[in-house]
Amino acid sequence: MMQQQNLDVQKQEQQKSKIQEQERRSSTILGIAIICYIIIYIYNYVDNLLDTTHNFIALRAIFSLIWITINTFVIICSIIWTRAIKRQKKEWMNDYGQLITATVIRGTWYLIVIEWRDPETKKAYRYEIPGSRFQNPMPIWIDPNDPKFCYANRGHPRLIET
Repeated sequence: MMQQQNLDVQKQEQQKSKIQEQERRSSTILGIAIICYIIIYIYNYVDNLLDTTHNFIALRAIFSLIWITINTFVIICSIIWTRAIKRQKKEWMNDYGQLITATVIRGTWYLIVIEWRDPETKKAYRYEIPGSRFQNPMPIWIDPNDPKFCYANRGHPRLIET
């Protein structure tokens, strides 16, 4: 019985670690792809401004089109991957997480700050969630053993204070 519980906890932690690693990778890849997209756009813009000779215009246009197509594909795949990770996290939270209700501390047009106080330890946790629409109190899923690992139906909450 005890061995089974240990195996379940170990499986739960492995799934959680996998989700966290995928979140980090997808964010990094998406960020790099967006930066590359911006760099190519700026390069093409400046190159067109500075180009006085019209040599190799077709070749540069084809190269730019191919690069932008590949980059757009990477960005779209990263967005799909991020959504799949969010779905995995939601499933993990449904199986192992705890649904809590946090109080909205403040909300701006781009960010909501919420606070939840652990009833057992009386420790307060504050999270930032991107977005402007909110309800008070706001439901959020957390890992009871690690409140930093959390999920909300919108945005990606981030623990800012304990």
